[in-house]
Parts: sequence; structure tokens; C-alpha cells
Amino acid sequence: MFFLGNDLTDNPAAGPVRPLGSVPAAGARPDRAPPDAAGISLQAHLAGTSALWAWLHIAWTRATVASGLHPDVDKLKREARLFSTSGGTALAALAGATDRAFAAFEAATRARGDELRVALIPPNFTMNLASLERRLESFGLQAPDPDAPARAVMAMLAARDIAACDTSASLRAADATGESPYLRFDAHLNERGHIAVAEALSACFGTAGSG
Repeated sequence: MFFLGNDLTDNPAAGPVRPLGSVPAAGARPDRAPPDAAGISLQAHLAGTSALWAWLHIAWTRATVASGLHPDVDKLKREARLFSTSGGTALAALAGATDRAFAAFEAATRARGDELRVALIPPNFTMNLASLERRLESFGLQAPDPDAPARAVMAMLAARDIAACDTSASLRAADATGESPYLRFDAHLNERGHIAVAEALSACFGTAGSG
């Protein structure tokens, strides 16, 4: 999965793609043991168990973003700008690092006898125009263009002949039913979101047994 937004903004600072390990045999145990529960931070524990903490965290995030005091406000604004008509220059500047990462990852995937297929996942604030407009307005931005990053990345992948699927339409269709495809207190996909992505991948690539 390639997350439109944060993967684009994070790639310029990322290191080189590491060699991929061999494909594990069926039933093989993972290379790494699960994390020790004692080593999980209190914040991580509360994030997964406390609705009250999640509401407070959301309120804090909104307040500090609005005031400009959020520690990641610059990064969040850069990401939001990509989904506006004013984000073309920033998107072009970020494209090189992502293109190089795709090339390296495709080569590493091919080296172990696999084929790279990329699923593009949009951020939750692009599910509908009103949500995107609110996000942009919180940073003093206007003129939403929710599909600009997807168009750029799909063109990038097509130029390298890498199979790709933009799941945006499927996720937005799920969201339009009133059931969000994202976790309530987190920007990651929930069960409905994973189903929507699976439906999009089936439409793009066919069922698992067809190739």
C-alpha cells in the first residue's frame, strides 16, 4: 500500500530501500517476535484502549493545528497542500524521491521473483469535498483537488510499467454509505476500509486465482 500524502512527504527523508527477505514458507513463524507488552508506552496503550483519551487527543490536535503550535504543523500543512490546486509545485518537488523509491522497490521485488503491485490509499480527510475543504481551511489553503496526488503517482507508476490500483473511488463509495472506512480515532483503515480496498484490487487486478 502506498499512502497518498504522508508517503509522498516522508520519502525525501527516507533511507534507501533495503533488500527484501525471501518469501516465508507457509506456516512459518515471523522473523521478529511481537513487542513485549511491558515495552509499550502509556500513550500507545491509551490510544488503543481509551475512547476518552482519543477524544482529548483529537481536541488537542485541532486546537494546536489551528494555533500553529502543533509539533508537526508544517508537515501536516505540506501534506494538505498536495490536495489543493496550489500544491502542484510541491508535488513535483516530492515526485523524484518517490519515483526513485518505486524503482528500487520494484527491482528488489523482481530480484526475489515477485511482481510489484501498488495500491494507492488516500487520506481520510479526502473522502468528501466538505472534509477536504475543512482540512485546507485549517491551514489557510483553498481550491481542493482531491485526486492530484493519485494522478501524479499513477502516471509515475505507469511510466515504469508497475501495476497499480487507485482505491480512492472504492473508499469514497464506502464512506458515502455513512460507514467510514477509517478508524474513528485514527487515520488508518478499519474493517470496512480493508473490504473496500479488497474490492478495488479485485476490480483492478482480478480475483486471486485469475493471475
